[in-house]
Amino acid sequence: MESHVVLDFQLSASSSKYSLSAADKGRLNLNYTFNTTTSEIETYGGWIAADDDNVPWLQVDFITNVTISGIATQGEDEGEAWVTSYEISYGYSKNSLQDYQVDGQVKTFLGPKNVMGICN
Repeated sequence: MESHVVLDFQLSASSSKYSLSAADKGRLNLNYTFNTTTSEIETYGGWIAADDDNVPWLQVDFITNVTISGIATQGEDEGEAWVTSYEISYGYSKNSLQDYQVDGQVKTFLGPKNVMGICN
C-alpha cells in the first residue's frame, strides 16, 4: 500500500475525522503537508477515524485474491493519533468477512507504542 500499488479507490473506512484524513491516507510513511503560502493543511499523515467512531475500521479491496504476509501500522505524522491494537477480518466480499483466528481465538495484534513507531 505504501507504494500506491493499491489505489485510493480500493480503500474505505468507517469514518474520518477530517476530509484530509480519509481512508486513502491510511498508508505507511505518508507525511503531513502544510502549505505555507495559503496557511492550509494539504493532507494529514494518516487515516484518522472520527472521535465518536467506537468501532473504527479500515478496509482494503485487493480486487483479486492475494496472500498477505505482513501488516505494518504507524501513527499519524505530526499528530497524536495511533492504533494501539487491532484485529484482521478477511473474505471474498465485504458482506462475508471472517475474523483471523489462531487456535480458534480471534487474534488481536498490537500497534506501535507511540506516534513515531512502526509496528509489524
